[in-house]
Amino acid sequence: MIINMEYVAFFSGVLMGLAYLSRPKIFDWVIMYFVFYRYRNRKRFYSLFDKLKNKIVKEYIEDNGLIHNYSDYINIHKELRPSAYDKAMYYYGQMAIRVVLRILPICLLPAIIFLSNWYMYIFGILLIASLRFFYTLMIEPKKFTMRRDIVIIAIINDFIKDKREKSNNN
Repeated sequence: MIINMEYVAFFSGVLMGLAYLSRPKIFDWVIMYFVFYRYRNRKRFYSLFDKLKNKIVKEYIEDNGLIHNYSDYINIHKELRPSAYDKAMYYYGQMAIRVVLRILPICLLPAIIFLSNWYMYIFGILLIASLRFFYTLMIEPKKFTMRRDIVIIAIINDFIKDKREKSNNN
């Protein structure tokens, strides 16, 4: 009976991982949180920020009439650089709040059901999460790096929106 409860807890964790973590938006938040974790250092962040001065990233930015060519993009990139780290840390804080206060409690709350076998439930969730992580890393590497770069793209888009609003108000 006790061994059967371990199996039930493990497979419940696997099912919860499949049902909840298989949703793309949920798992994207988790991946972005862990991938961007190493860029919390100012030096590493600015090395990533400077690396994204290429034309491929320019294609992902919402063009609101401020970027007509690549040199406009570089000028906006230079103008944004001093305040980019603070905005990135704000966005990272929002990701942390979402992961820690929304996603983790929903995943871990059913572990209460399995009082003495909670570790098997968590092992099932971690198994599915690690398999999904490695699938994303190995099968979809472009999407994986895009999740790393999406914070910078969001910062640039917000800067362009703010700049456009200021020019419309004047």
